[in-house]
Amino acid sequence: MSGDDGAHGLRRTLLRTLEAALPAPPERWALLPVPLHGNVGDSAILLGTLEALEALGWPPPTVMADVASFDPAGVSRRIGAGPVVLMGGGHFGDLWPAEHAVRIRALRELRDHPVVQLPQSAHFTRRGTEEETARALEGHPAVTLMIRDRPSVAHVRERLGLEGVLCPDMAFGLGPLERPRPRSDVLRLLRQDREAGPDVPGAKARAAGVDWVTDAPSWRLAAERRLRDLGLRRRALRPLADRARSGLQRGLASERLRRGTALLGSARVVISNRLHGHVLSVLLGIPHVAVDDAHGKIAGFVDSWTVDVAGVHLCATLAEAEVGAASLRTEAVG
Repeated sequence: MSGDDGAHGLRRTLLRTLEAALPAPPERWALLPVPLHGNVGDSAILLGTLEALEALGWPPPTVMADVASFDPAGVSRRIGAGPVVLMGGGHFGDLWPAEHAVRIRALRELRDHPVVQLPQSAHFTRRGTEEETARALEGHPAVTLMIRDRPSVAHVRERLGLEGVLCPDMAFGLGPLERPRPRSDVLRLLRQDREAGPDVPGAKARAAGVDWVTDAPSWRLAAERRLRDLGLRRRALRPLADRARSGLQRGLASERLRRGTALLGSARVVISNRLHGHVLSVLLGIPHVAVDDAHGKIAGFVDSWTVDVAGVHLCATLAEAEVGAASLRTEAVG
């Protein structure tokens, strides 16, 4: 497939899978935990989620709660009998414990609401957390569990005893994106956190490339934080503050996505060990090398969805990635 065909095809697959798995469009519903940080990938997931569900007839979420503002009783009051939708992306597991704690709490305390876990990769570091998660899922009467790569589907089946619905990443809900005009040959977008591969230590990554996790100051960012603090301090004002925040959160996510696409589009070829460096490069039609991360998440995803997309190379190390990028530059020139 060409990059554009791949983007269109993956969006169609995403919408078909969601339509088959999700309940009918509700009048009211909650989306949580939405991202508070500047990571472009999580903003792409948020925007893709909103666009995909809107394409299926869902209204905007009644509640968009984050890790800090999640209040199960308040969510239940505001959405009636509507569903609770848990954000996709990242890892379904304990690698990012604050977000996983929200999922567990929602499953335990919102049993009167259908719960949908949008597609995530699965990774656990502790058997105890796996068992806790399995109990929370099994104890809820109406859960839809969506998984975004085949290795994670197998993990959930074998280690948690549950079946998950295989589904593409929610960022594909964005569909094809317009590619900016490149100004340089190669961009190295390299994460430096706990998910980075073993050959990407922090100092090496900082010297070799860039990352996209830091927000630029903006009026939206300042206003969103003020409203979040107001809702946390004054419970009676939280619904009003959350409604105002929802529009700001979507605007912030759009700003972050523009920042990310401008960064990726600045080069003819991209090397990245970020999954959404890969996903957005597919949506932009940019030839790129995806470098696997510390947990095999990227390789599992590529093998599940994008292995046949033109211009995608998968490598295990940065050294291999440089060779792959040189080959892609040669193909582009030729």
